[in-house]
Formats: sequence, structure tokens, C-alpha cells
Amino acid sequence: MVAAIILVRMDSKRFPNKAFSELGGIKLIEHSIHALKKDSFFRPIIATSERDVDKPLAELAKSNNIEVFRGSLEDVSKRVIDCLQCYNIKEFYRINGDSPFIRLNLLKQGYDLFKKQGYDFVTNLRPRTFPYGISLELFSSDVFIENMKKVNDPFYKENITSYFYDNIDRFKFGNISMNDGCNYSNIHLTVDTAEDLTSVQKMIDIDKCIFEKNIEEIVSVFNKVNFKKEKNYD
Repeated sequence: MVAAIILVRMDSKRFPNKAFSELGGIKLIEHSIHALKKDSFFRPIIATSERDVDKPLAELAKSNNIEVFRGSLEDVSKRVIDCLQCYNIKEFYRINGDSPFIRLNLLKQGYDLFKKQGYDFVTNLRPRTFPYGISLELFSSDVFIENMKKVNDPFYKENITSYFYDNIDRFKFGNISMNDGCNYSNIHLTVDTAEDLTSVQKMIDIDKCIFEKNIEEIVSVFNKVNFKKEKNYD
């Protein structure tokens, strides 16, 4: 099993209680949980803060029979490091709780590359050709801990993988890109705002099985929804 650490909190400034917003009949955060639980290869762990406002996330983890770790709010890097050390995790995926379009085959492809090449980390974001919201970030825990313990910049403490991209030449990394030269980096599938939630819900309304479809089919439905939205502005 490989740890999949789901970073989430309840009080997003742009979209409060986003994690518990209903999408397709379940909570937004449960899309990530349910996807990861489909394959025993993955060990999902919710990593949230110690605050009372985030207690519902700990309770949700318990009700879904997955692990939870509660730590620092602002120093996300410390929260992740403490989680890794608490559970003795050797390698981990960073999972965003606002990205319901998790691709398990992509995560496994990344793991195969990670182990075969002995990389420090594997990503699909450098360069990005996948849609926003379909991400792969797999790290060696030792590499992550060694480097992030030296970081003092608050930006990197909150945006925990940015340090590695901004210092990419220091690391041995692998990148996975879309096949056939496709580039969907202009497609936005994360749920950052209430408008994003409405957009994904419209995609579900068009295709009830949208989360089971391949990326090309997902992009096609996304374009249908956003074409209609653009026409409404005319």
C-alpha cells in the first residue's frame, strides 16, 4: 500500500465548507475518498488541522474507515511531515481534496516510474499537459522531509510542492505527459469556487458516469458545459 495524503480543511476563504458541498449526491471530499478506496494499493489518509472547525473531517474519515492525521493549519509542510513520521510512511501521493477527477491508473503509472528509476518524486505538472484537477505528485518521504525541514519561507510551507518545482535542478524527478502530444492544461476540473462546483455538477447531469470516463471524454463534456456558459454571456 502507498499512502495517499488528502490535504483538506473546512474554511476555504473562497468557498467555505467546500469539502462538504454536495456533488453528485455525495460530499465533494468523498469523491477523493471513494476513488482511492476502490483499489487496495492506496492507503488514503485525511490530513487536516487540529482546529474544532475541522473536526467534521476527522469524523468523516472515521465513518469512511480511513485514517486521519490532525496537525498544523498554516504550516502544511509540518502537518505532512508529522503525518509521514507518525505513520512511518516511506512514499506518498499528495492528493487535493477539491479534485474529484482522480485517475488511479495515472497514479499507478507514476508509481511504476518512481520505483523503476529511483526518482525523488514523480509528477505530471512539469510540464503540465493534463487538465487542472487531474494531478500526479508522488514523493519519497525521506526527500520531502529532508528538504522541507530546511524551508523557512511561509509560501513554501503552505504550498508544499512548489519548493521542489522552483528548485527542480536539485532533484531527480520524472514527468508524465499526455499521449499523442495532447495538451489539456487549459481545462479546469478543480473545485475552487461555487461556480466550479456548479460546472462539475452540470457535467454529471450530462453524463452520470463522468468520473469513470477517460480524460478525452471528460474534456469533451467539460467543453460542452463551458460552451453553453459562454453563449449565455452573449
